[in-house]
Amino acid sequence: MPLSLETLPTELLLQIVAHLDTARTLLQLSLTSKALNHFVQDDSFRVFVQTRFPSLQTPPFWRDAAHALTTLSRNWDRKAFVARSIAPPEPQPLEQSHRGPWRQQQRKRRQQTMGYQPVIDSYESWTSGNWKTRHEVVTWGAGAELMMRWKKTGDLAEKEWHSRDRTQRHTFLDQHHHMHDWFVYREHGTADGRDDITSVNLLHGVGHGPEHVLIGRANGRLDHVSISAQNSMATIVGTYATDGRSVRSATLNAAPRPILAACLADNAIALYPSDANAKDIAPLDEITAVPPGAPGRTWSSKFLCGSRLAVGHGPSGQPILVYEISPTGFSQAPLRTFDIQPDPAVELTGPPATDGVHTTSVYPIIPIDPSSAAGGAEGDIFLSGCYDGNIRLHDLRSPASSTAMFVDIVDNSAIYSLLAFGRERFVAGSSQYAKLKIFDLRMPGGKIYNHRDVIPPKPSKTSTQTAHSSPSAQNYNIYLYPSPNLPYATPNRSNPIRPSHNRPNSPNSPIYSLSAPSPISPTFYAGIENSVIQLDVVSILDRHPDPVFSTGLSSSSCAPWEKSPKWDPGQEAINLRLYERVTGNVRIKTQLGVDEAGRRFCVGKSERARLGRKDVGEAWDERWREGDD
Repeated sequence: MPLSLETLPTELLLQIVAHLDTARTLLQLSLTSKALNHFVQDDSFRVFVQTRFPSLQTPPFWRDAAHALTTLSRNWDRKAFVARSIAPPEPQPLEQSHRGPWRQQQRKRRQQTMGYQPVIDSYESWTSGNWKTRHEVVTWGAGAELMMRWKKTGDLAEKEWHSRDRTQRHTFLDQHHHMHDWFVYREHGTADGRDDITSVNLLHGVGHGPEHVLIGRANGRLDHVSISAQNSMATIVGTYATDGRSVRSATLNAAPRPILAACLADNAIALYPSDANAKDIAPLDEITAVPPGAPGRTWSSKFLCGSRLAVGHGPSGQPILVYEISPTGFSQAPLRTFDIQPDPAVELTGPPATDGVHTTSVYPIIPIDPSSAAGGAEGDIFLSGCYDGNIRLHDLRSPASSTAMFVDIVDNSAIYSLLAFGRERFVAGSSQYAKLKIFDLRMPGGKIYNHRDVIPPKPSKTSTQTAHSSPSAQNYNIYLYPSPNLPYATPNRSNPIRPSHNRPNSPNSPIYSLSAPSPISPTFYAGIENSVIQLDVVSILDRHPDPVFSTGLSSSSCAPWEKSPKWDPGQEAINLRLYERVTGNVRIKTQLGVDEAGRRFCVGKSERARLGRKDVGEAWDERWREGDD
């Protein structure tokens, strides 16, 4: 009997599949015979996802996962984003007894000198047996108010779309047939500024029943609130004893019975049971991270895993402390302390200590999930964002203070927020100019799949090799200020991009917070002054978009293979600006408007030439163009 792929044992076939680089190759393999088709559908897509994306955990919808993750990776590499500012429609009830007009009158009287500083949390869960059917929740503090949005996609949303008449569809669903519901919670008697929300932590649900959120405030309140969109009601089910100390930040661990760690006032950190329903819930334990009389304060805390808590504080010579956490409280002393070595190319801001040790402050800290390819235990590796503008990678298994440093060669403003997507990449929020910084993480078990492996190499007179992007091409900065026509100057490290001075409300805002429903979500959120920006990592001209965006798309008058989806019916999308972090002349690139991009790329080559706008290149999404006009 002749040897063939069909006759090989499954174990050998899986070994072969593990070395295939693209999902397209798997699809072609499935077309060769019925037996191989069954093998590919049952096992091969699972092996492909687990070997090409080892640090991203997915539900077991393997074919759709392969489609979605390869599409998402390509869109990240091509810098394909659709961004918009999100907010609940007006009028919205505050609670069961408070209506929109009262809320507007209160806002008119408060006269705040600056907008609110959003703190965001989000999560998503799969509620059915397919990739598209999800339940997503995003919530943020907007001054003294809490905004919460539910989003349902897939089968449930499609059923809702078809059950509504045409006049009601766009009231409850968007252009992708995603169903939205909103709730605005404001405790009676609270005022912006004095009672601002400083922390929000969602207790992850399963897509039904009320949502539970832990809300910390500047006035020292720390509450467990149950919110039901169906009944338009919010109920305080628990309050935590803080002795009136302001809640600076708070974090939850991922234990079956989560523990809440809250930074109180300038130096205290308290642990609370998150599931207790009572008044004046006492802390399980409390420590003083900054000794009395010492300079500085605690800025943030973050659970690296269920039993390790990292604390960022400063200015200090050792601004990172890592504690062991048990059911009864903190370890007597930190498990590990980290100093921050300066970047040799940049003068460290802040005075050195008397013993010559550099002092600085660490703001955000985020854990990096382990992967099967890299090994290690949960909580071993984490990133920190520093006042000097650099991001450092720390490993508890290494004696070094940091194992890698990520430097922006153009701008060294402080890092206020961080968000990691597995071991593939992370984004950082700057303290100035609403600037989002994207970095390739480039570590073992990280980015293995490359969408350019799918593209056949173009013939060349000098070389037959495929031209891959340079490493710096994936490190770039994006400006999120939600105004599509704001002019900017040319940036450099000593004189970063500055807004026009003759406009009110200068966009010199930090990115205060970042959140993603999951590392595999095509959506993440950024909080700037007085606004939350939703960024969908998606191309509007993708012929085969992520399944989450596959409904609600319509063809234009283009050729059948050129789809022009209606991504922005309300003309709300922000035309972002971007530049790569490379030495030499920094050139701004600007997004075309969604409608303009659709028209431009649905005309022939001669018409494109007549428009006189040069494409950025095939390594970029079609909306990007050179210049800032």
